[in-house]
Amino acid sequence: MAKSKIKTSPEDLDNYKLLREQIAELNKKRDELEKNQKNICKDFFAKLCEDFFKENEDVHSFEWQQYTPYFNDGDPCTFRSSHGYCKINAVCAEDGDDADSESVFSADGKDLEYDSKEYKKLRKAVAGFMSNFSEDDLERCFGDHVTVNVTRDKVKIEEYEHD
Repeated sequence: MAKSKIKTSPEDLDNYKLLREQIAELNKKRDELEKNQKNICKDFFAKLCEDFFKENEDVHSFEWQQYTPYFNDGDPCTFRSSHGYCKINAVCAEDGDDADSESVFSADGKDLEYDSKEYKKLRKAVAGFMSNFSEDDLERCFGDHVTVNVTRDKVKIEEYEHD
């Protein structure tokens, strides 16, 4: 086995230990800052949701999934969010014509058909609201591999399993 040509002294080792301690402290501070940022983001999102629900009485809830795929046909696996296709009042926006005229309920309890003018209005309102947030915002706020369910009362985050 070849000998290393790098000469170290006890002082070098002490400097290395000090450097490792400083890096560990910086990592701890970074983690705290990221946690604080996430909490601020969640609080701000919840406040914006309060205002949104006040302005949109017929929207009771909306949800989406966000995750980084495990495989992407050889392309890089990058975080993505389906926030452009929210499930609104428990009906998926991507269901489209396959929705089989599922019902959605308005604030006054009347049925709204998926392809009705009223439901399209709900989709437009939610899409407009969600367009204010980038995928980076949503990942920073809610994390990866999650379903985010937003109701008038709370924002619920659940683990999301996917392919």
